[in-house]
Amino acid sequence: MKTFKETVGKKLDKIFCDVCGSNCMKEDAHDNEYATLSATWGYDSNKDLTRHDIDLCESCFDKTVQFLKQIRTVKMEKDPFSGEEYGLV
Repeated sequence: MKTFKETVGKKLDKIFCDVCGSNCMKEDAHDNEYATLSATWGYDSNKDLTRHDIDLCESCFDKTVQFLKQIRTVKMEKDPFSGEEYGLV
């Protein structure tokens, strides 16, 4: 989450991680450590024209990437009774 100070224009004031809430601003304002995960959904999705922007500190970004890599290794199987997919590790 980013907050801005009102000036003649907008200036980035603070950046907080949307997962853990930690401050991503460094003492030297030129060296901020954060990543933004963003998605914009089109008309054919269930989220028509919705935009998501999630600011992550370095630690939460690393955990998110690790989690996504883990999901990729899960083998999906179909439940013989319901036909729904479920993951096997």
